[in-house]
Amino acid sequence: MIRFGVKEYIRNIWFHLCMIVILCIMLSVSTVFVSNLYEQTKIYRLTEDYLDDDSFFVGTIWEKNYEKTNVTGNVLFNRLYWGQVEEAGTDTILANVYPDAVMNYMKPRLEAGSCPKEGEGDDTEISVLISKNPYGLRAGDHFVYRIRYDEKNYIEIPMYAAGILSDGQRLYLGSELKTSLYMSYEDFFPVYSYEQTQEVQILIPEYEFQRIKVKLPEALYMNGIINPSDTLSDDEKEAMRQSIFQYTDMGVYPPAERLVENRKTLFYSTLLKNIPLVVIIVLLFSISIMGILTIKTMKSVRYYGIMYACGMRVKTAVFFTAAEMCVNAAAALLLFAGLLTIQKKFKPIGEINASLGTAELMFAVGICVLLILGSVWNARSILKEHTPIQILRDRD
Repeated sequence: MIRFGVKEYIRNIWFHLCMIVILCIMLSVSTVFVSNLYEQTKIYRLTEDYLDDDSFFVGTIWEKNYEKTNVTGNVLFNRLYWGQVEEAGTDTILANVYPDAVMNYMKPRLEAGSCPKEGEGDDTEISVLISKNPYGLRAGDHFVYRIRYDEKNYIEIPMYAAGILSDGQRLYLGSELKTSLYMSYEDFFPVYSYEQTQEVQILIPEYEFQRIKVKLPEALYMNGIINPSDTLSDDEKEAMRQSIFQYTDMGVYPPAERLVENRKTLFYSTLLKNIPLVVIIVLLFSISIMGILTIKTMKSVRYYGIMYACGMRVKTAVFFTAAEMCVNAAAALLLFAGLLTIQKKFKPIGEINASLGTAELMFAVGICVLLILGSVWNARSILKEHTPIQILRDRD
């Protein structure tokens, strides 16, 4: 039976190649849409724990003052330092300590190099990401970042430029926000472009920052979002607000309720723009694959009839169809993963959102599983309509 299944697969190899190519194209196109959806909703997913109806916002507060407050709850701050690199002379370069939560949901897009991986750094230096710069620093370069400790002294931190930040992406930077009553939650993550601002930025992942052994001068905490713990009473929440605002001004921010509503509106708008397109693509390509499978099954009916006469059951023929589709799905997944790897490394069609993360992989595998189940149902339906006697009598 196994030999028959292999011969049957080879005999219909062109049908299977067509299905593999179509399935690979479907996975590639739908993955681009899923990746876009995942990319467009990353800020929504990041702020889920920080934005609530009772959240409040802080423009700037010095580290020593923040430590005097009694903040309890989910807190998101950017910590900012000022310094120079060896080649920069007196030019100021901003170093941002990038929180782990932001790195997980909004991993920066890079023009070159790669993001530092936790636990893989050199003990003598920390790995960072740096923007485009006029100092000739590129991915893979080593440099020293000098933070002014007082009027005469600097703290020197050896750094390794693991990657170069791409322009035109939203980043959580310690820069002055243009706050207003009409701002949205996305404004906390402004679009950064070195070409426009001419500001050199260094991003230090929090897990890399923790490896710095020397004592640093105090940082400036900026663009904070604080969501008080739900276990606090209203009076305790108000006391916490006052403990913060005695060290900083409240700033011009919209009510938290408006930001929460705006956040949900933008999220559902993004879903409505992308999900119908993904569904239509999957349906169209799935119908094409099912059509090819139907033609292939009808063409093989006479061979199955001969095998029926030799004792084969319908379940066995359906099993062969499922096994063939499993092989096709596996081949399509491998081809699909290869194409994405080539695109990610060499970018033959330019910069697009097409990553093979957990969400994209689960989506691709889910489509393959549904197609395998659909092929089983399709084959069973066709073969049930043709009895062995009808098949053997059919000469046409």
